[in-house]
Amino acid sequence: MKRSVLGIVVAFAAVLLLFGAFLAVAWHFNFFQRVPTKDGQPSAAAAITLLGALMTAVASVLGILLKYSVDARAEDRLAAEGEHRKKLEDDAAERTRLETQRNAVLQRDVEQRLKLEAATEALKLLVTGNNELAPHLQRAGVLFTLASLGAFDLNLALLSELLAHSQIEAAAAARILNTMLSSGDETTKFEATWLLYEHAEKLVTPNGFEFPTALMDDLKAFPTYVREWAPLALGKILLARPIEEWRDRNYMANSLLAALALAWTNETDERLREDLAVLLQPILAAFPSVALLYVPSGNVDIIKIRAETAAYAEAVSTGADDISQRLYLWAGVAPRGHATAP
Repeated sequence: MKRSVLGIVVAFAAVLLLFGAFLAVAWHFNFFQRVPTKDGQPSAAAAITLLGALMTAVASVLGILLKYSVDARAEDRLAAEGEHRKKLEDDAAERTRLETQRNAVLQRDVEQRLKLEAATEALKLLVTGNNELAPHLQRAGVLFTLASLGAFDLNLALLSELLAHSQIEAAAAARILNTMLSSGDETTKFEATWLLYEHAEKLVTPNGFEFPTALMDDLKAFPTYVREWAPLALGKILLARPIEEWRDRNYMANSLLAALALAWTNETDERLREDLAVLLQPILAAFPSVALLYVPSGNVDIIKIRAETAAYAEAVSTGADDISQRLYLWAGVAPRGHATAP
């Protein structure tokens, strides 16, 4: 940046001020009258002295102006060089950014092409050489491969079709759904949750049930629709087997009950708490002897939850109300406000 012109003006004014002060002092002490000539006029020495002082002042001003001119030229040159260097650096940075962006796009294209090729090859494994559906293990392997490639849309479509026709094992279906719920985007989580609810009965096994592990311990990290429909899917799993069989497999029933109890304990949305309370009431009535459950995240006090959920009279959503009424029939207990079971 150039030096301020104000500095030059100040220097020039200072020199003039000093010269003016010199003249004033000389005049005050009659300097020019003290060395008169024979005819009574001031001597040439006084004029020379005055002229010398003036030339000295002018020379000082010219020196100052010259110095500032040289400094200004140097600063201008440095500023121009700095701007040029900055422009070169900016151009280099922009070229680097564009090159990086281009390489990233190319890399994504390559990755997408490889994923598409892998997905295509995986789909070929769904059928055998006789155009028959591949064995269960092979089907599950195909879906796991698609899930690992992030091909969630295709995975959901295939899993929905296989579940609808009971052509995939419950354990494989639950693990594939767990992958999509854990790694998918919002749309994938929504569709996976709905698929889980729609085909919850298909996750019942001879010894108990299968369910996405991400939904069994803590639902609070999931979106609202997951926290709303996952407990209803657990209710449908209970309904898929007579209560006597669940009592024979009480360890599995307890794990299911613990998942619902944890969902109630961790839920902060009051609307969902009302639905969970109404859903839990017939289930807790079906297992009256359960008082405390042990889970990895800590103990679940079922006695306390019985007391807390008893304060809720009805569900907010029709889905929770429907599952709750069916659970009362399944448990053989009367809904609240009824003397006998329907």
